[in-house]
Amino acid sequence: AGKQTVSGEIASSADKAADYLVSVSWTTAAGDVMGRGYKVLKGVMPGDTARFKIRADVADGATQCVPGVVYGKVG
Repeated sequence: AGKQTVSGEIASSADKAADYLVSVSWTTAAGDVMGRGYKVLKGVMPGDTARFKIRADVADGATQCVPGVVYGKVG
């Protein structure tokens, strides 16, 4: 619980520039979300790698970290 930070990178395998929405949810074992953070990566070119850092305030009770990625056109 408290302030959490996750760092990572996305390697684009798309055939044209794409936006990526990277999210991380900290949940209880029952799936209740105790904190969430996200980062939008705009215009990542094919074959490129984009780094990100996500920060969130997480409430007590979180037992797992659940990542998610959606790509296409964001915004």
